[in-house]
Amino acid sequence: MLKKQNLIELLKTVVVVILLVALVCLCVVYMLSYQNMGQYGFTKDTMQMLGGESVKYQYADYFDASYVSPKLIGFSAKKLGENIGFYTLGGANADVYESILPFYEKLFSDAGRIFKLSPEEGEALFSSLLTGDYIYVVYENDLPRDLIYALSTEDVTVSVGDGEYIREVLLVPDRHLYNGVSLTPSGTQVFTAIHTFYAVARDSEGNYYRYTTDFVPSKPTDVSFNTNYYLTYTTTESYFSYALAGQSALDDYFLRYGFREKVTDTTVILQDSGGAVSQKTVSASRFFPNTGMTNGLLGALLMNPEKVTSFTDGAGVRFYYDEGRNLSVSPSGHLAYTAYGAGGLPLSELFEYPTASEAYDLSDYIGASLMLSRSLEAIAGTKDVYSLFLSGVYSDGKSVTVELGYAIDGMALYFDGFSDVLSLEFEDGTLKSVSYDLRTVTVLQDAQTNFDMLWDLRAVLIESNAKREYAYGYDFRADDTSSMATLIGRMP
Repeated sequence: MLKKQNLIELLKTVVVVILLVALVCLCVVYMLSYQNMGQYGFTKDTMQMLGGESVKYQYADYFDASYVSPKLIGFSAKKLGENIGFYTLGGANADVYESILPFYEKLFSDAGRIFKLSPEEGEALFSSLLTGDYIYVVYENDLPRDLIYALSTEDVTVSVGDGEYIREVLLVPDRHLYNGVSLTPSGTQVFTAIHTFYAVARDSEGNYYRYTTDFVPSKPTDVSFNTNYYLTYTTTESYFSYALAGQSALDDYFLRYGFREKVTDTTVILQDSGGAVSQKTVSASRFFPNTGMTNGLLGALLMNPEKVTSFTDGAGVRFYYDEGRNLSVSPSGHLAYTAYGAGGLPLSELFEYPTASEAYDLSDYIGASLMLSRSLEAIAGTKDVYSLFLSGVYSDGKSVTVELGYAIDGMALYFDGFSDVLSLEFEDGTLKSVSYDLRTVTVLQDAQTNFDMLWDLRAVLIESNAKREYAYGYDFRADDTSSMATLIGRMP
């Protein structure tokens, strides 16, 4: 019996020794693994990056070129004495915009180089380039160059920085390389002169930039400036002929009423729309949300409809309060959400993923804006025939404001002179304010009537007292509920 007990004790001792050895081995392995953790990438930064990727996955589908598409793209044709252009806002004529994105990839990426020009140098260079061959691209408002590039290349990483803003871009030929042959979409061969290229851009504040690249095309299918590039699109139905005000011939009306002093040099004057640009009649009716819609809007902004405190003032404005957040709804259908102090809608709750606020970048704020805008539209039932586009992005170093607008057939809808319908302000990873007008947009009539640009412009210039930019769009003023495409005057 004693021998049996001794044997059991011996076995226990052996097992304990084995377990101790195993534990020591595990500790050594763990220490070695921890020592090499950086090699395998399991760091705090990596975990934050993975969290960020999870966040971006939720809005990646929203990020495409349509949200930052220009309002107009023009191709010069000096040899034929004609320019052709396209309205492209909100993703209209997407194939035209996509065809110039390879230029952006070479010029706006890290592979390109940027030079800041003085106002005098920039203005002189911009003006001289308008007399030659170019591709002219103009956006509705100033947008960060990094953002234009990122969304145009399906990259969803854009930092909030002090980079340059862009409103207009001229893509121009630089050094002639050789002559070649390219094919139009219809299969027609076109003889082309192949050049290297560069770009000159400016914002509405008068800042000028020149972008260059070391890339040299070796064959016609490479990214290269083709001096007959515009011929690719003469087979499409949606182009129009145009002239730029800075290069147009003057007539008696323009001379008499100060044409040069009242328009910008890149004001586009339609010469012939060919029936492709029609004067649609568009309705944009405002409305007050019903109880179900209001509860949905409150929920989308993380305000509990069952716990809010509400009252209506003498002007009929309805107010809702809930833990440092409030929402007001005016009889005209204007929604204003504001949050004070530490209140607001954390992006971590909107994205349903806990990411530190310092990890958020501009793309996250824009992604949140696009996601939230679609939620608000779905609840209010306002989505109909328009396209959503990014009408403005602003940062003061502390907060970021994102503005969104509506477009139909490549032309913006203006309300009291502004193209933004939804404005959202963010700060430190939190949504702090929202301004949103509830409107149902529909097309009442599609009349294929050509614009008489010169007649409209003459009439406007007679009344105008300041330099403005003129473009076609849908203009809603005061109590107007419908509008035809008309000439809009905006300050540059």
